[in-house]
Amino acid sequence: MKKTTVILFLALMLLTVDSSAQLEIHSINKEASFTGEWIQKILKDPNGDLWFGDFTGNGILKFDGDVWTNYSSLSELPDKVTALAEDQQGNLWIGGLEGAYRFDKVSAVAKFDTLDGLPENHIQDILVDHNGDIWFGTFSGLTKYDGTTWVTYTTSDGLVSNYVNTLFEDNMNRLWIGTYAGISKIQGTFVNYTL
Repeated sequence: MKKTTVILFLALMLLTVDSSAQLEIHSINKEASFTGEWIQKILKDPNGDLWFGDFTGNGILKFDGDVWTNYSSLSELPDKVTALAEDQQGNLWIGGLEGAYRFDKVSAVAKFDTLDGLPENHIQDILVDHNGDIWFGTFSGLTKYDGTTWVTYTTSDGLVSNYVNTLFEDNMNRLWIGTYAGISKIQGTFVNYTL
């Protein structure tokens, strides 16, 4: 049944594709100053700039449509990026193996780690919700930061698993948490979905 549903879904998707639309593909060579090799995350900011998180040691890259900028010279930023998000003030939040970083997109960097309130330093995902609260997915639970207070949720609070991989907020402002053991949704309390 699942296989038939997936095939039907894909067939419907193909039927809805505009056959007159053109796909543009651009090749980038090293001479164009692109230095990424293993891109983990991509974010488009309100200015239209694309931000890339590289996991091979090149850190943060920006493409403004014409020019690539590599921010690896800022030693305060992580060289292995695991997550990217933008807050309501326009700061980038960057996840790495050694914590989370708030970057003003120019040069100011603030690092946050277990000493500040994260349950561990390896960040899997970051999400900024409709209230401006920042959520961090880690292998030790889900952490919410409101700009002042850090609160971590674990299985003892109802989270389906402490191994949080991905985060998503839907159009009804519900937070969905993808984990190794299923999905949790925050709707006042945790609602869990497992297979």
